Amino acid sequence: MENKEKNSLLYKLLIITAIAVPVLIGTSYAYFLAVVRGTDHPTNMTGTSVSTFVFDLVTENNGYINANNVIPIEDTNRAEQGNIGIFKVTTGANDLNVNYSISLTDITITNNLKTTDFKWELICTSCPGTANNASGDFSTYTTGDLLLKDNLIIAPSSEESYKLIIWVHESGEDQTSLLNQSFRAKVKATGEFLQS
Repeated sequence: MENKEKNSLLYKLLIITAIAVPVLIGTSYAYFLAVVRGTDHPTNMTGTSVSTFVFDLVTENNGYINANNVIPIEDTNRAEQGNIGIFKVTTGANDLNVNYSISLTDITITNNLKTTDFKWELICTSCPGTANNASGDFSTYTTGDLLLKDNLIIAPSSEESYKLIIWVHESGEDQTSLLNQSFRAKVKATGEFLQS
């Protein structure tokens, strides 16, 4: 009888352990992982967790970049004549590096601008080299957010400055369908601790 009670107790302890270990691991992981997502006011986003976690997106014009009544320009003139948005990503005295991505959200675009001639270029003006830079066009955009660049790493107590240029590429062909079109989007940064 005593052997049956020991087996029953052992069986119950094994079941409790089998349930408790995954729950504790999952809870611990969620507790230490901090993710900051844009809100209605993404110009100053801050997230907190057990460890210090400060991640901010600082923008001009409430994070919006506008391109109205666009006209085609030569690619070499995009920095002077294109529509430009300036912003920076900053971190506080975090315990870990932050892995972040930059996207466009709240996008309003006329259908004629969904072409390979309507281009964007993301330039990190404070980063060494070009690893944080990216470029593309709006030809495949349908709805939702448009990811510009992901897997960007920023160290604690750091700042990275960006310039986003949007323009219509002068192709040398008839582009009258691209005239008098409009575009508006908001810059969004999403970040999480980089697990070591």
